[in-house]
Amino acid sequence: ALIKCFQVSQGKCAINNYGLLNDTDEYFSFLKQKYISLFRYVLMNIGLKSEKVLQIMDEIIDLETSLAEIKENVRSDNFTTITIKSLESSCKKIRWTSIFKFMFQFMAHPQNYNSDIQLKVEDMEIMFDLCKLVERTHPRIIYNSIVWNIFINYLYQVDFVFRQLSADKKRGIFIGSSYLKSRGNQKWKKCLINLKRPFSIGLDYYLLSYIQADEKVREVRNFIKQIIKATEEIFSQEKWLDDFTKIILKSKVRNIKYHIGFANSSYVIPKLIDIFSKMKVTDNYVQNIIEADKYIYTDTFFEETLSQLLFYLGRFQAFKVNAYYSEQQRFKGRLIIPLGIMQPPYYIHGAPRYLNYAGIGSIIAHEISHGFDSLDRLQKKENIEGNKQEIQWPEEFLQEFEKRIKCFINQYSQLILERNITLNGNKTIKDDLSDNSAVVQSFRAYENYLQQYGEEPKLPGLNFTNKQMF
Repeated sequence: ALIKCFQVSQGKCAINNYGLLNDTDEYFSFLKQKYISLFRYVLMNIGLKSEKVLQIMDEIIDLETSLAEIKENVRSDNFTTITIKSLESSCKKIRWTSIFKFMFQFMAHPQNYNSDIQLKVEDMEIMFDLCKLVERTHPRIIYNSIVWNIFINYLYQVDFVFRQLSADKKRGIFIGSSYLKSRGNQKWKKCLINLKRPFSIGLDYYLLSYIQADEKVREVRNFIKQIIKATEEIFSQEKWLDDFTKIILKSKVRNIKYHIGFANSSYVIPKLIDIFSKMKVTDNYVQNIIEADKYIYTDTFFEETLSQLLFYLGRFQAFKVNAYYSEQQRFKGRLIIPLGIMQPPYYIHGAPRYLNYAGIGSIIAHEISHGFDSLDRLQKKENIEGNKQEIQWPEEFLQEFEKRIKCFINQYSQLILERNITLNGNKTIKDDLSDNSAVVQSFRAYENYLQQYGEEPKLPGLNFTNKQMF
């Protein structure tokens, strides 16, 4: 079984350290009061009397404040490698061997535990300070603090009022994934957002078994091919591009890899079967969350089935209403069109092409254009054979490219939004450029379709030409 090196680091409480340490800043003072309101809400609702609430709250906040003071001095460049038993010898007040034994038992791998397992400790000086803090703190207070921090992270997922109280736009509260208040009390939306990864992937592929998506995928794949072809044509006809630059740009767009709809089920389904065979799924929502967390921790250290699956899926979430183009790391020159965006109003299977080229076609072209929104002076090109070579863009091309970019920035910077606020063209340039390019590319692809297949039927009641409908 695989065991990764355990890292012992400073961790975090439910509130930003500065919210505990800074009494003068207006926001951090507000943050602490917000944190206190969470204590009152939770502890009063479980039936504690007000004086007991104050006592427990003060004790936990005092302990977390002391921890925050210790963490202020953490040196992240001062890692020390040490065994579990050696760490316990250096601080006998914290029974590290018992802690790790429990962890291995919790993850159903007690046979893999031994006290000589290596730990990577972020800062041993901080560990000594932590030891002293534990020594002078009553065990009940430590216990209450641990229970509190675990409990509120699960409460966040089931209690609407608590979730609203913990929302913080500046992200000073570290509870759950959402930092904005929910609009309306639609619990099903929050349930979907908070789904643990095994369940979210499982739900995707359960739904896929009821959806006939193959025809949609084939049609959208054809749209991509036609838009890539149209983009090459545009590059060929642009008079401001020299021949050398045209070759490179056409090669780049021609070699874009694309994935449509959903990842290969023949790989995903067996992984999901293996994952769920090791999870005890019940009708209890909270218990299922805890079970998923347990599996995720176990998989991280011992199996990596889920980790391998997540790596394979990457950003390819089948029902995500989005599209992506990326050249970073393993997404180099890759276009992803999930099934989630292949639905109205962007795409309607079997609808006239003027609707779909204008909808999903423009989205495809927009993402392809992101591959050209920031050309560097020196860029690597990968040809069909997979050989990489460095390309030096011609100076004349770069100057003209920058000139045209500045024109877009100036144009959009004059756009007036609500309350007489103008757009910052420097911040929106990549999407502005891709939006404008997308219309030209997808329209060219649709014109090519009309030349090959002729006019399409008009929509009933609308006396517009095909091009006008686009």
